[in-house]
Amino acid sequence: MYNLYIPCALGMERALGNELRSMDFKIGDSGPGYFETQADLRQTMLLLRNLRCAERIFVKLSSFEADDFDSLFEGIRAISWEDWIKPNQAIRVDKVRLHKASLSSIPDIQSVSQKAIFGRLMDKHQLKKVDTTGEVHEVRIFQDEALVKVCLDLSGKPLHQRGWRTQAGTAPLKETIAAAMVLLSGYRRKTMLWDPCCGSGTICLEALGYAFDVAPNLSRNFGIMNMAAYDARVDAEIKAELRTRIKFDHLVRICGSDVDSRIVEVGRSNLSRWLTSLDLEESQAKKISESLKFFTHDLHVNPPELASDAMLITNPPYAERMGERGTVTELYKGMGRLMGKQPSWQLHAITTWPDFEALIGKKASNVRKVKNGNSEAIVYSFGGLSEK
Repeated sequence: MYNLYIPCALGMERALGNELRSMDFKIGDSGPGYFETQADLRQTMLLLRNLRCAERIFVKLSSFEADDFDSLFEGIRAISWEDWIKPNQAIRVDKVRLHKASLSSIPDIQSVSQKAIFGRLMDKHQLKKVDTTGEVHEVRIFQDEALVKVCLDLSGKPLHQRGWRTQAGTAPLKETIAAAMVLLSGYRRKTMLWDPCCGSGTICLEALGYAFDVAPNLSRNFGIMNMAAYDARVDAEIKAELRTRIKFDHLVRICGSDVDSRIVEVGRSNLSRWLTSLDLEESQAKKISESLKFFTHDLHVNPPELASDAMLITNPPYAERMGERGTVTELYKGMGRLMGKQPSWQLHAITTWPDFEALIGKKASNVRKVKNGNSEAIVYSFGGLSEK
């Protein structure tokens, strides 16, 4: 069994925790932005392909105490790196996270750890030097006081990079955060979902995949696929199993709109690229594609014809990134007026504006701080907004 360390965006822990529990994984240690669990290779591949909200998946190779660089070196060297890293591959200590650590110099920790790893690999693979020109696998080291945790990244590219979004708008939202917003909103397939500021379609596509039970990383590659521990047969079985879970008979109603017709076309292109990557039968791809409509629309104009139980999930523009403050405040006020006319609608919006509630015209029922890349944002959730 592997000990896995699974991080997520700060503020979205509930979404990832719910995913793990729904897949019957027992959660061990957890904290701000991460969970730990145990899994064999088959379960690990299932998590890589099926988790919507995880940023990466690491295997925790060792945990030991080190209060000086000698003990750090010996602890790192004792790890069986050869069970994971092939002779023609490179490895890099990518990041170090310290909390009240006995050792304080991150460059020195990286250098000592790298030497220990290289020494072990050269001995076990009978090499004169480690090939640093081949594929690079990344290691992260976490030290809390004297306790050191050594983790190897199994993801390769971050898990929010699904592979279908080769084009994005001016201020894209990570796919993992979009998925977490959908999961935490309480969205159900029978509900009409509308993103009125859809950009390149990230929220719509994450909701579409969730609605049809399409694994978010069904078609992409991972770092583990080039490691010694990888088993292609097991992975093929997992992919086949996940394909059988796709439910094409669901009634799903999702739409995305934007004032910019050019970015709406990007959303359509991303939808087409995502469907192509799934390698579905033509009738199956058509069923899914017909459930998502993209169109050009100005939020200040009358809303499109939607169901009475519509849910809005959106990443509206932020003034500091995309335009003048006055333009964006009018957009937010217009959103509030729109919701005021639709007392049964729900709104879930992510923004950096602390006075978003005042512009909408009502207190949110839930406020969740979240880290979107390097930005500190807030997800505001509103129920019916008819009363002012």
